[in-house]
Amino acid sequence: VFSNTGAVLAAWAAYESPKLWWVDSTSAILISLYIIGSWIETGKEQAAMIAGRSADPEFLANIREMANQYHPELYADIIRAYHFGPNFLVELEMVLPETYQLRESHDIGMGLQHKIEDLDRVERAFVHIDYQERPYDEHDENSWPNEYYEKVRGSPRQKSAKCRPSVEGDKKLESSGAGSGVFDTLARRL
Repeated sequence: VFSNTGAVLAAWAAYESPKLWWVDSTSAILISLYIIGSWIETGKEQAAMIAGRSADPEFLANIREMANQYHPELYADIIRAYHFGPNFLVELEMVLPETYQLRESHDIGMGLQHKIEDLDRVERAFVHIDYQERPYDEHDENSWPNEYYEKVRGSPRQKSAKCRPSVEGDKKLESSGAGSGVFDTLARRL
């Protein structure tokens, strides 16, 4: 609307007054600059979404509340949500007592997954059910304690492997959505 209105007004002014011959060309340049600026802003926004920018803390808090209210013995350990285009891909690490049978755990997890996927802004949800909270990130081998590493990998950790001790703040950082991954770094730069 802005560009069309500006073009019509500039052409009309140049037509009505020959002294304003330059108005049409000048307005064309200004309108072009406006359109280019608008496209750059839109491109930045879309690139951040494609790159997997983390969800805002309010969205994560709403997901956590919904997950914690889903079942009386189920509670959220870690919640992550990343842009997957205009919507979000949501990962939930949930905890149920270890006395639950696999069938029960699976059905509870699937029910929660469908409930989260019913939200307008969610493209896909993944629910992982565990029997205890973990003071480390199961997706980062360097944060695993040695005994967990040996259990999962079947052999001791190599001496050359870089290992960082688990930091309690990591969990809060991840659940806040303010991760430090490549996608988050790229999105912050945009």
